[in-house]
This record gives sequence, C-alpha cells and structure tokens, in this order.
Amino acid sequence: MKKRVAWIDIARAIGIFFIVLGHIPEDGLVRKYIFSFHVPFFFLISGICFNGHEDFKRFVEKKVKTIVVPYFVFSIMSIMIFAIAGHIIPSITKGINTDILFNIRVMLYGNSKPSLMKYNLPLWFLPCLFSTSVIVYGIERFLQKVQYKNIFRGLCIAVLILIGGFYTKYMSHIYLPWHIETAIQMAVFYLLGVQVQENGILNYSEQEGNTPRVVSVLLTGAFLLMGIYGSQLNHIVGVRNDSYGNFLLYYAVSLCNCFVWIRIAMYIKHNKVLEYVGKNTLSILVLHKFPIMLVTTVLGNSRFVTIDNLISFIAACMIAIITMGLCLIGNFVISYCCPVIIGKQSKVRKRIRHENKNS
Repeated sequence: MKKRVAWIDIARAIGIFFIVLGHIPEDGLVRKYIFSFHVPFFFLISGICFNGHEDFKRFVEKKVKTIVVPYFVFSIMSIMIFAIAGHIIPSITKGINTDILFNIRVMLYGNSKPSLMKYNLPLWFLPCLFSTSVIVYGIERFLQKVQYKNIFRGLCIAVLILIGGFYTKYMSHIYLPWHIETAIQMAVFYLLGVQVQENGILNYSEQEGNTPRVVSVLLTGAFLLMGIYGSQLNHIVGVRNDSYGNFLLYYAVSLCNCFVWIRIAMYIKHNKVLEYVGKNTLSILVLHKFPIMLVTTVLGNSRFVTIDNLISFIAACMIAIITMGLCLIGNFVISYCCPVIIGKQSKVRKRIRHENKNS
C-alpha cells in the first residue's frame, strides 16, 4: 500500500491495545472476549493492506526486514534478559527453562507450543505472520492467472478451513516450524482481508457510504452485542495453541468482532495519537511483556487473575495504556539509534532514497 490510510492505523492501534490488555488477566469474561478475535483482527488488517503484485524476491525481502529481523533480534535480546533474570531472581523464572542454547533452538524452530518461548511469548506472532504472508502470496499469485478469481479465493478459504479443522482435531500434537499449522488457520482471515480490499474498502469514507449513519451505528452496536454474547458461548480461544472450541462459532464470532472494531476505526477516521500508535505496533508487540510483568508483580498478580469487575477492568486498561506508552518510548529510542531492528530505514537512507527518486 503506497499511501497510509488513517483508519487502518487506528484499527491497528485498537488491535494492539487488545493484545496488551488481553495479556494482563489470566482468565475471565473480558479475556474470553478479547481472545475471541484479537489475533485474527491483525491478520484481517494485514490482508486489507496486502500487495500481491510485488515480485517474489521483493516481497520476501520486505517481509524479512519487517518481520524476520525484528523476530530474531528481540528473541535474542529476550533470551539473554531471561537468562540473566533467572540467575539474579530465580523466583521470576521458577520452573521455566532459561538455558540460552535451548531457547535459541526454540527461536530457530519458530514454534511456541506447547509452552515454549517463555522468554517473550508474544514473539510467536512474528514467525506465524511470516508463514501466513508467504502462504497467501502463493495463493494470490495463482489466483492472478485464473478466471473467476473471487470464486477460487472462496474455494481456497474453504479448503484452508477444512485443513485447519482436520489438523486441530487429529494432529494438534504436531508442531510445525514457524507456526505453519497456525498460519493455515490465519490465512483464512488474511484472504478475507484481501477480498475486502478488492471491494474498495481502502477508499471508504463515511460520506460516500450508502448506509445512513444511524442505521450503520445501530448495525455496529448489534454486531458488538452478538460478538460479546457469542464469545461467551465458546471455549476460550487460544490461536497460539490452535484451540478454537466450536469451529463454526469461532469463525462467526471472530469475524463479527473484527467487523465491529473496523467500523469503529472508520467512525474515528482521524486521530493523531491512535495513528501514531498504529504505525508502531511492532515495537509494542515485542516489548510489552516486560512492563506488564513489572507492573503486575509490583501491584500483585492476584489482583489481575480476572478483570471482570469495573475497578479491576479500569486498572487493567490503565496498565495497558502505561505499558504501551513505555513501549513507544522504547520505540523512539530504537528508531533513533538502530531503526533496522524494527524494520525501519534510517533517516539517512530515507533521504538518499528520496534524492535518488527525484534525480
């Protein structure tokens, strides 16, 4: 996507807030709701922003810079911090393997199951995103050569759902490198995002919509209620472990909630703070575990087993906001000192590239 779209960045900001908030409680209704859609939401947004016309070499180079390099850098940093912390404060890592060589093997294999990557568990998302992107790229390149592309994309989605369902039921004990088994599931949302993009959603504006504002808001509210209610009917979803409960209910609820928060992002349209957050979600993803551990340990982990009452929910939201703020400070330092580790170009390289384009 050549030009940034404000509501997309706002949607990303909403998504990363739910990721951070979802990692605070250990159980409860709020966690159940958040986990019903927060990971698929990011894959759907990735599909909306997908560019299938890049040649394969350029596509892979871009994904390596923006996904693989940050994954390895922050994995190694986390492994070292985890090992040091294990020696200094053994109670923090009690019962968890802090051996550096063991965790490096885990990093290289890129699969966090069943309970690996404890050094920084949210990092599992990056190898899964890379695998999903490659799967979708292959499918979309194939679809460019066929007639009735939308029909074949629908068939591909159906096949992926069937494969994912078969794996979850009969082969869930098999952990593939770089979360390929999870990527098959997430490719469904990624492809749906591509389909949504082709329907012209990137050019959406509220003034151009044919649906009256009141009807649109009521419809969004209805979907929100259905999403909340539906999330409580299913088992708690765990995308990382490919635990989806009722498969049909999972997809219905997840898409319902994704629709709601995309619509809310569209209603907001422009917000400088949220747009800034949305542009820097990677840093928040790779850094947020440590501030959460620090704050909840100081305040007492028992206070946040669930956040289902108003006071604990507000407290958890404040922790999530503070955590994101600390991560953005870290992002500012990294962007200034070594932007390449979060997939960004240095200001010097940007200026040279800009001058070469204009020359």
